[in-house]
Amino acid sequence: MLELTPVAVEIVPGDEIAKLERYGIAAAIATAIGPLLLALD
Repeated sequence: MLELTPVAVEIVPGDEIAKLERYGIAAAIATAIGPLLLALD
């Protein structure tokens, strides 16, 4: 599968990411996009 991807892919060994990191990233993106969407209204 790595040979078929058109972009560079890096595999980092280790445990899966913590739930706080997983939801924290989504919350940060929503926080950044939310005001932008409100400004466009």
